[in-house]
Amino acid sequence: MASLQVDGCVSSLTEAKPIYRNHRVCETCAKQSVVRVGGQASRWCVLCKTLHVTAEFDGAKRSARLCRSTCSVFTSMYLPINHLCCSTLS
Repeated sequence: MASLQVDGCVSSLTEAKPIYRNHRVCETCAKQSVVRVGGQASRWCVLCKTLHVTAEFDGAKRSARLCRSTCSVFTSMYLPINHLCCSTLS
């Protein structure tokens, strides 16, 4: 099994939800306000389900600024939200 993204995390993903297994992040780390990934302070975005550096978040918000702005445009147009905002960040 591939190693976890979060530095120092030794959790097992065998019982984790598929979203966490796919992104190699345990649920505990996903709920933290700050985790270290590759030495950088990061946070789990609840909109696109990926880790972003904390500078991309406003305060304690759980969604990255770019994701919120892109998703609000899709929502206001009544289109399905497909979170294209993060496709270039991964």
